[in-house]
Amino acid sequence: MILKVVLGFILVCISSLIGVKLTDKKRFVKDLFLKLKAFNLELSADVGLYYTPLKIKLDDFNKSVDGAIDGFERIFNAERYVCKDRRLNLFQREFISDYINSLGVFDEKGQIKYQDKTDKRIESFLADSEAVFSKYSALSTKLSFCLGLTLFIIIV
Repeated sequence: MILKVVLGFILVCISSLIGVKLTDKKRFVKDLFLKLKAFNLELSADVGLYYTPLKIKLDDFNKSVDGAIDGFERIFNAERYVCKDRRLNLFQREFISDYINSLGVFDEKGQIKYQDKTDKRIESFLADSEAVFSKYSALSTKLSFCLGLTLFIIIV
């Protein structure tokens, strides 16, 4: 009987951890677009001044988002960057790839205009990711806990 209780408790813990991991992906996407919005605004303000080289800014941004844009250095070798982070969906990866590839391509006024235009798309991605996070984050944690609890009851 004690073995069944211990096994049931372990199942509840494991299923709860799975629920937390499922919400981590949604939290990551929300945080990524929140940080991308801040990065875009900072870059728009700094385009004409060039206080910090773009490579350093992108490297700092990449570190702040857990390596979501690894390989961005390709744009400095006139190669095309492709976002391969599997935590993002196809449209988000394509947007980030296009965004990174467009940095430094335009003149000062064109870059600022592009930054303003992409800011609206970033806001729409951010709004979508916040809606998904608020809708499903607590739900997946609760459902996985309930699944573990159900398995616990079945075992005992």
